[in-house]
Amino acid sequence: SLLHRLRGTVDAAWRSRLALRLLSNCEPKDINDLQDLCLMVAESDDGRRELAVIAEERIFAPGANRPAEDLLWIVVGFLLVGQRFEAKLTAAASMHPGTLPGTLWIIRAITQSAPQPDSRSRLFDLGLDQMEFVVRTFGPVFPNTARPSSGWGDQNAFDGSMYLGSLVTAISTQPEFAAGECLARLLGCEDLASYHPWISSRLAEQREINRRSRYERPSWKAV
Repeated sequence: SLLHRLRGTVDAAWRSRLALRLLSNCEPKDINDLQDLCLMVAESDDGRRELAVIAEERIFAPGANRPAEDLLWIVVGFLLVGQRFEAKLTAAASMHPGTLPGTLWIIRAITQSAPQPDSRSRLFDLGLDQMEFVVRTFGPVFPNTARPSSGWGDQNAFDGSMYLGSLVTAISTQPEFAAGECLARLLGCEDLASYHPWISSRLAEQREINRRSRYERPSWKAV
């Protein structure tokens, strides 16, 4: 199929345009195919702008009732547009994961918490504010929990808490003062009490990273 051929053409400059045409003409019913197409379209700036428009149309204009696809479009809209989709994402966070593909798993699947040196990475980047919002929104749904003694898969409560903990860690590795403010706000959220020890330790580490980033090593002439 055309989608299969697109998956095999990594780094092709035209892939974003062709993926957008395919998405516009015939939106896949399979959520994984739709997810892949969105990532391909987002490989170009023009594609991202068009994706943002499509997300707005899917979520804020009357249309077909496709709950699973709507979850993906809510996440895409949140990543590309931001605050306009935050209320939708908050509502989606409370949906029972057994009835629809969990929103947190969609976020985990199509984003990365830091830009990767591999230019072929096709994932959306999460900004500081977005990572804070995801932790604040989904932390009460997935409180910090111990690894289960039995069971398989990667979409259980422990996996959710591990992912959210990794976002806290990702925030703490940023040297900007704003990263420390993000962690301080999360530490003040009562709904995130189970994460407070981890957030507190990462906040201390971030402040040290911030301090070191502002330190100017004296030149040899000044020594």
